[in-house]
Amino acid sequence: MTESTSMLNAAGVRPTSLPIGKLLTNRSPARVPRYQRSYAWEDEQVSDLIEDIKLLLTVATGERGHFYGGMVAIEIGDATEAGGTVYEVVDGQQRLATFCLLLAQIAVRADELGAIAESQAMPEIRNKFTIFAKSIRKEFLYYERYDVTEGSESEQPRLRLSRADDEVFQGLLRGEAASTLRASHKLLEHAAHLLRKELILERAPDADLYASFDSLVRIRDAVIRDSFVIHIVSEERANGYRLFAVLNDRGARLTVADLLRSHTLEMLDSVPDLCRKAAELWDDLLADGGDDVDDFLKAYYTSLVGRRPSRDDLFDDTKKLLFSPGVASEMVVQGLKDMGRELGSFKSISKGVWPYVGEQQMSAVTEWDRARLGRLVSVLRHELSTPMLLAARAVCDEAEFAELVHLVEIFAFRYKNVCGAHAGPASGSYYAECKRLRALSSDAKVNFTKLRESLRGLLALRAPDLVFETSIANQLHYDAGNAAKANIRHLLTMLEDYRSWVKLGANGVPRPARITVTDLKLVTIEHLYPQSSSPRDPALESHVNRLGNLSYWEPSDNREAGNLPFVDKLPAYRASKVGLNNDLSEWGAWDLTALEEREERLIKQACQVFTI
Repeated sequence: MTESTSMLNAAGVRPTSLPIGKLLTNRSPARVPRYQRSYAWEDEQVSDLIEDIKLLLTVATGERGHFYGGMVAIEIGDATEAGGTVYEVVDGQQRLATFCLLLAQIAVRADELGAIAESQAMPEIRNKFTIFAKSIRKEFLYYERYDVTEGSESEQPRLRLSRADDEVFQGLLRGEAASTLRASHKLLEHAAHLLRKELILERAPDADLYASFDSLVRIRDAVIRDSFVIHIVSEERANGYRLFAVLNDRGARLTVADLLRSHTLEMLDSVPDLCRKAAELWDDLLADGGDDVDDFLKAYYTSLVGRRPSRDDLFDDTKKLLFSPGVASEMVVQGLKDMGRELGSFKSISKGVWPYVGEQQMSAVTEWDRARLGRLVSVLRHELSTPMLLAARAVCDEAEFAELVHLVEIFAFRYKNVCGAHAGPASGSYYAECKRLRALSSDAKVNFTKLRESLRGLLALRAPDLVFETSIANQLHYDAGNAAKANIRHLLTMLEDYRSWVKLGANGVPRPARITVTDLKLVTIEHLYPQSSSPRDPALESHVNRLGNLSYWEPSDNREAGNLPFVDKLPAYRASKVGLNNDLSEWGAWDLTALEEREERLIKQACQVFTI
């Protein structure tokens, strides 16, 4: 017996098959708790519902029904409601909200067609549209609430969404334009637009008002009479939370973050103030969607523990680490605060955006240093280091973090990008450093001696000079694909940054000139012997794409010289802001001997620069 089946058979859980119309009238008011996920349906899920409704429209009302899965609610006593009950939606809010948007769009279209009828002096059909729109709103979208104690009455929505989405949702039910501040707001607005465009406007045009009226009635009936769900009502919160953890919304799977939210809010259910605070923290965490948070959780768990979570056990592993049953309520909230802070760091690091801002920045750190993170992420695509960088951001000052980033940049280019060594040994070094960094106090002075020794050992074993030299010569060809071109740009611009240190003898620790930040998007690779040279040199034709024949133009350099013979380009090379181009004046002519001499020199310099 499955967990969900067992729970359906448990005491206090009542499943009932209901059409959407009776669900809205008899099982309302319905409220999505503050802690629930935001609206998440995208085009695919909304379009699926539209296609299902279209199938129902091909036959008469009542001849065919469509089952839309299960919906879970907790029945809560509320003396201020006429029925004495409020239904807290635990699972199924995506589907229910979309049905309400569809009914609202039917009513909006009826109002529009009624206005057209009035402008054409057709009072009979105008009245039909008016009463039809009113009946939808009064029966399925809103209800009258009478507060005897306060002596007041008010119209209230039958469905309210979570705190993050409800204001926008209610505006859309009223037919108003939404103020889309969050990703979920845009999804709500787009769902309403798609329902209107793909289902309603096609069947209820302006031209034939009587036929359009009949079409709107049929669409309404397809929703309220022919669309069914299993409404599972629990009288106990614990059962409702557990059902949420094992049931998925149709077409929108629950993310690990969604499940963790449910789990943590269940833990805090007996502490309302902390539960509300945790719900607010989850709203902020999930503002861009659960999938993004899941990506963060994988890196965060690795950063904390020093090993990757199992692919299918991220929820269980994270729950056990951060939110196990014995954790104090206050620590659950603190854990969510920590996650929020580190999620911000993760987003920056993952995009190659420097994660220190304002007063966190130090005068000793240059813009060249800060640009290294973008190189590591966007050019070298070294995601393997993200958990370690996340751990470092938690305990390092900006100068320490900059040192680590450049260390990893040097290592990654030589070890992985050029020599193609296996990631496993490197991940072992990175994960060990994660554990070491996380064990430090926030005010500890950080050094990377152990990491440097570990990475130096990996280079000696898997990317020694001979392997590095051979790999550069064999793989860094201009015609070897986009990855090779990116690596060529990175290598040449790094050699440029270290050119002064090399010129002075390359003694001691490699030291870059940090004055200039080179934007690789603006760098143009230059072929010294042109790809389209005239006259042709048969000795160079087969070597045109080798590293020795490549340099680069800085954006303000004279690129018009590109296809000229080498000797005619020498004035442009001498005037170039790129020092590697200035060095070309050492050769009075460009032949295969010069190309091979230069390539040997560049490779030797690479071995000097890319060392740790």
